Amino acid sequence: MKRMLLAALFGAALTGASFAQTTPLTFTVTVRPAQPPTPALKYMLMPELKDMTKGNALLRYYKGFSTEWWGNINRQNAQWHENASKATEAPLDKLPAEYSFVKTWAMLKEVDRGARMDHCDWEFLENLRLDGFAALLPDVQGMRNFAMYLALRARYELADGDIDKCIYTLQTGFALAKHVGEGPTLIHMLVGVAISQVMAKQLDELIQHPKCPNLYWALARLPRPYIDLRKPFQGEMMITATLFPEFEELKRGPLPLDQAQKYMDEFIQRCRNWGIANISPKDVTLQALSVYQKAKAALVAGGRAQAEVDAMPVPQVLLLHSAEEHYRMRDELFKWAPLPYFEAYPGMNKVVESYQALKARGDVLQLVYELAPATQKVMHANVRADRRFAMLRVVEALRLYAAGHDGGLPAKLTDVTKVPIPLDPSTGKPFEYSVTGNKATITGPATGEAAYLAMVYEVTIKK
Repeated sequence: MKRMLLAALFGAALTGASFAQTTPLTFTVTVRPAQPPTPALKYMLMPELKDMTKGNALLRYYKGFSTEWWGNINRQNAQWHENASKATEAPLDKLPAEYSFVKTWAMLKEVDRGARMDHCDWEFLENLRLDGFAALLPDVQGMRNFAMYLALRARYELADGDIDKCIYTLQTGFALAKHVGEGPTLIHMLVGVAISQVMAKQLDELIQHPKCPNLYWALARLPRPYIDLRKPFQGEMMITATLFPEFEELKRGPLPLDQAQKYMDEFIQRCRNWGIANISPKDVTLQALSVYQKAKAALVAGGRAQAEVDAMPVPQVLLLHSAEEHYRMRDELFKWAPLPYFEAYPGMNKVVESYQALKARGDVLQLVYELAPATQKVMHANVRADRRFAMLRVVEALRLYAAGHDGGLPAKLTDVTKVPIPLDPSTGKPFEYSVTGNKATITGPATGEAAYLAMVYEVTIKK
């Protein structure tokens, strides 16, 4: 299976219902007033240092992939796995008995152990250096299966009224999500975020259980941001270097025509092989007629001597200019990634606008436009997870307030004084809030053109 990183980073936008969404993503919960447990940190949503064992989590996760276990699944009828997924949507009192074995499934115990290892090393850096966009990631997507069965196990445990076991399972799932999400590519990050949201759905179910204590401090202890983007983005910078492996040689000075043409042909073929672009050498030749003089001028403006650029064959000028523009634009976008979303997003928008202007002027080969990083899409996915966890923290603050006010809700969020109300990670501002009777609505509005980022929690307090 090809990893097809480009669906996440280059060219076409990410697909899927979450990015096609035009109405707010709405979560509805009915909860009871509740105080935090005593001691306050009795329940955590991720394993703490005291729970850790020295070792690489990935080895345990791979044990969970054992064909002895998954072979049994594959030998079931074709609908077995699909029906298990559907069971995660079943009401707690109607969970199918045939999947209750997940409560003691040895495969998930290996995942439990992995989640409590002190690090997760994917040992993948050399693959990125050598294979670039052709690197295969069959194991990363497979981690989603663990998440589905962990979610199912949490539901059975919750149906049994065993809060402690359910929280232990959620710890495993959230740790798995972070281990995956902070792997060395943005595909790792996107899968990690997806896993975290599978577990967040079960967290919604947990806080509605009559036995569930207030989890405000457990939520406050989750990492912020939940997925640190620095390592995935650094990995992507390594990958993009494989687009132009001849870059250093191209920069050194004029090449023979046949060598320059060979590099151009190999570049085009790489793009075709990796599914980045469907372009032929003939197309490049036609584009070169309008781009060549502009590319020469850009190289001179960048500090090269006019005589040196004049001596370069056409393919070298075009390829060198394309590489420099691509890396410049990549860095202009990537430099914003470590900042909070509400600070990074406007800066990224300006970079995209400048790139669109470059495209409109026809200053670069069309192929380079297709390589343009779609970094905003990745940032959107990450901040949605952070926003949901922040909103859940507000829900628990409301439960805490209601516990001290005879089940009543605050008229405004500033009326909550016992615990801090988090800001919206997407806007850097307070969440929108309204209350009618025993129902509160917490809203994270859409930001920019990203309508699908809008999120709402509808919270009903049940006395």
